[in-house]
Amino acid sequence: MANISGMRDYTSDSALIVRDVSDTLSKIHPQENAFITLLLKASSESGDRRKFEHLEDDWVGNTVNTTAAYTNETTIAVSAADGLKIANRDILMNPTTGENILVTAGEGTTSLTVVRAYGSVAASAIATTDTLSIIGSAAYEGGSSLTSVTSVPDSAYNYTQDFQHIIKLSDIDAAEKKYGPNTRAYLQAKRMVEHKNMLNAAFWFGQKKLDTTAGKVTHACGGLYGGKGSEGITTNIKDLGGQPITDKALFDFIAMVRDYSDGTNLYLFASSTLLTEISLLQMRLVRLQQASTKYGINITQLTALGTTVNVVEEKAFNRNGFPNLGVLVDMNNVKIHYFSGEGLSGKTKLSMNKQNPGDHFYVDEVRTIAGPRLRNEKSHAVITGWA
Repeated sequence: MANISGMRDYTSDSALIVRDVSDTLSKIHPQENAFITLLLKASSESGDRRKFEHLEDDWVGNTVNTTAAYTNETTIAVSAADGLKIANRDILMNPTTGENILVTAGEGTTSLTVVRAYGSVAASAIATTDTLSIIGSAAYEGGSSLTSVTSVPDSAYNYTQDFQHIIKLSDIDAAEKKYGPNTRAYLQAKRMVEHKNMLNAAFWFGQKKLDTTAGKVTHACGGLYGGKGSEGITTNIKDLGGQPITDKALFDFIAMVRDYSDGTNLYLFASSTLLTEISLLQMRLVRLQQASTKYGINITQLTALGTTVNVVEEKAFNRNGFPNLGVLVDMNNVKIHYFSGEGLSGKTKLSMNKQNPGDHFYVDEVRTIAGPRLRNEKSHAVITGWA
């Protein structure tokens, strides 16, 4: 006990004052993870294997490039991959010059014997930058069948990853009266949001990995932009190389998916800087309008070249070090794939009281066993690298 002389004030009575503390506890990070939020609300699938696969096929392709420049030579070289697209009697057209070229020998190889100026346009120089189009075959009347050229489906795969987040607190901590909500319930709700954050980040940036170190098995799932485009979406990558975003650059980016997507469910997940750039473009040829709010996510519709794209801000890009990133996703071709084995469901679940009997603390667990399945990889695209 202390004695004081004179007037009592806050300093002398501070230990006796009842604190005015709100029962509302503000969260530091908002619950905004656009991709996983929309994906969780869409249709899902499940399987009883940690590795899940599917087959993907594509057209043979109708364009080739020569590996050297030519004037009027009758033998031209192409890459091994391009040679496999070509059969004897195919006609190649050079869009730069308009010349048609007939292939007479060398099908399936890197060296083609050709007839130049196969039509009304004279032979012209072929540059290595010229792309030649296969515009059909000209078979002999009454001749033998031409060689069949087909593609073989590829196997695409991913893993289900075991995402676990633990809540651990003592029984005394859980029981003690505090300002704000119930401690255990609040920690559970907070951990669920953090769990969702990690799912969202992994589904964007994860890289596939089967790890058997020290006899223990771990599976990591691959994301849509894993390894900065080395996994997931790898074909349609538009890197502006430090140039500004223009109407044409945006149109070219959207056009990347038009041959492979029906365009009915396209979403552009955009960093905040990309949203700003697109907003500036609307004063010219791009039209933007606020569409709706879906599952708490604000959606703006972008219309360009007759294609409508739903634009949403993906805060995970800025949080994880990708301020200049936009990913165009055909949501018809992506799903969350849950592991579902005997007696085990991979869907997100909060399990309580996982501590051992007699422990004087609580252990709760938030767990999801899942990975993203990306189908028709060419129906998605990435834009990055603008100034």
